[in-house]
Amino acid sequence: MGLSAVIIMKDEERNIRACLESVRFADETVVVDSGSRDASLTLAKPIATKLLSRPFDDFASQKNFAVSHATQDWVFVIDADERVSPELRDEILRVIAVPDAAAAYAVRRRTNLFGRDFIASGLQGDAPLRLFRRGKAVFQGLVHETLSVDGKTGKLNAVLTHRSFQTVHEHLEKLQLYTDLEARRDIRKKSKAPAGRFLLRPFWRFFSIYVLKQGFRDGREGFFYAILSSFYESVRWMKRWEIDERA
Repeated sequence: MGLSAVIIMKDEERNIRACLESVRFADETVVVDSGSRDASLTLAKPIATKLLSRPFDDFASQKNFAVSHATQDWVFVIDADERVSPELRDEILRVIAVPDAAAAYAVRRRTNLFGRDFIASGLQGDAPLRLFRRGKAVFQGLVHETLSVDGKTGKLNAVLTHRSFQTVHEHLEKLQLYTDLEARRDIRKKSKAPAGRFLLRPFWRFFSIYVLKQGFRDGREGFFYAILSSFYESVRWMKRWEIDERA
């Protein structure tokens, strides 16, 4: 059984080469760029099997477009800031060789923020569906997209390394796009944003991450993450309120 590795990117010169190197075991690598202005394309071109371009509208559409260009029996979707470990590589190759394997598999992620591998903060159970039979799954959702699978799912044991934002600046760069998409998603529900949610959600977000999900176990970096997540929630709901006021 063949394997296609699929990646979407924009301005990922810090990450794309290492990401692509980690999936060299795949039979083909499909990369879809959405207008990079840095050296991402130059770095990806010598390694990628297919290097395509598409304007970005939302994450699900972008990933579904990339998957549509995969030709192998199995597809593994990886973000530019992620790396496949040797253990995960070996497990993927074993799974796709089994005739009665499930339709899709979740992959445990170990997230690194601010240079620290997190063990709590709500990230300890992170295991998105990433490996699937071509034609058996489709991404849904404008942001924080999920995979809808036709068939049984399983879970791999090895870990996918996720090197997320390392600085406050990197977080703020992503915040603008993600909060815009979340506001668009919420508006599609055609309901006004309750004032109480605008006031209370940022505080709840911090409390949930730092206390309930034990973010304090991740030290100073866990506190930073909880604070930035609270700020993210504030911006998200302010944008939603702004749209509601104009309607």
